Amino acid sequence: MAWNFPGAGGGGSAAVTSFVTVGSGSEDYASIAAAIAASKYNIRLTSSITEAASTAMPNQPIRIVFDGPSITLTMAANTQWTSASYSVVFQVHLNGGTIKRDSDSSANLYLFDFTEVLGRVDFYGGGTYRTLGSTSTSNALCNPLVGSRMFGSYDIRASNSGSVGAGINCAAEFYAESLNIIGGGSSSKNGLVLTGSVAQRINKLVSSGTWNTASSSMAINITTGSECSIGTLEVTSLAGTEYRLGCVVENYQDDTALTRTVVTADTRILSGSITANQNWTFPSSLDGVVIKDVALIGFEIEPHRISYKEKATTGNTKTELFIDASALRLAVASDQSYLCNLRLISQRDQQDIAVFQFLGATIHNDGGTTTILNGTASSSPDASVGTGSTLTLHIEADNTNDALAVFVTANAGQNWSHKLTVDLVEITN
Repeated sequence: MAWNFPGAGGGGSAAVTSFVTVGSGSEDYASIAAAIAASKYNIRLTSSITEAASTAMPNQPIRIVFDGPSITLTMAANTQWTSASYSVVFQVHLNGGTIKRDSDSSANLYLFDFTEVLGRVDFYGGGTYRTLGSTSTSNALCNPLVGSRMFGSYDIRASNSGSVGAGINCAAEFYAESLNIIGGGSSSKNGLVLTGSVAQRINKLVSSGTWNTASSSMAINITTGSECSIGTLEVTSLAGTEYRLGCVVENYQDDTALTRTVVTADTRILSGSITANQNWTFPSSLDGVVIKDVALIGFEIEPHRISYKEKATTGNTKTELFIDASALRLAVASDQSYLCNLRLISQRDQQDIAVFQFLGATIHNDGGTTTILNGTASSSPDASVGTGSTLTLHIEADNTNDALAVFVTANAGQNWSHKLTVDLVEITN
């Protein structure tokens, strides 16, 4: 028989490929494994079936087409498709159908346990992937070593288990048009895990359902940095749930007030809206963190910490410290004030140290005139720690640039390095 299969993104391809059938039909096989064993690599699922045992897949392009949204492929407990060397493309045209994993209990179980990094698994037509496991630390669609792409809109449903992933755990190339990561209950966590250093892209990511609310029980855990980008991220119905962002988010939408968000280095949120969410955690060093053009509705971040890059000085010249070690200062907008607690550690030639603490420096911009409210400040090192007692820390207002300026003066004829952090509390009229 013949079957016109869809092309990438759900578009119709003109190619016509012969298929054998699984479930019913003139060339019927009882399972996908049976068809593969008979060297049939183009398979059409005409009714719901269960794969009863794990199957070793040949290094051969394989295509499985679901006959429509009523078709469910169930993987029996602890079964998977395996291949020690898979360097071609495995296609699954779900066409709205469902892949279900049934009561898995083995650790690190993947539907496609392919270990050749050149291989890839592609999904077309949208559909659902759901897990019913209980103890797996990872119950994902694909082994992280193998890339995958998902064309269409997919629901990824997690089981109500404290350790089973919802279905995406990828350290290789990954692309998805639209994913809804759905928590299955109060024990669900590890819904979406993206790691590694290769290009990954999700055009639209929605996280919903019910999840574990314990600390570090993450519904979303993305730590790939600038290599990963999300077009739109929508977070719904996640009261008390933690999720971790270390990627580029082009548009962020949050409708819950109680989600814990952990921001890692290189997070970039470029637009969108964040509601009254009181629990965001930022890294002590804000390297690469950007949040811009985002409406913060009833939302404050405080205290806020800025880590200045290390600065080396020679001699006793008064030298300014910068956030980026070259030019960036803490800017103070019109009618804005900062309460600043400063901590500085200085070290001479890996020998002597000096430690400064200056608490309560307050800088204010009054309609364009920026001043230190408690006067131009300077401080000597804390006498109880280290040496270098002639060093001086200066905290001043840079009225020209409406910014906080921090300077240090060391000793003549000596080489010192300086590292500064500033904790801020902000108020704006």
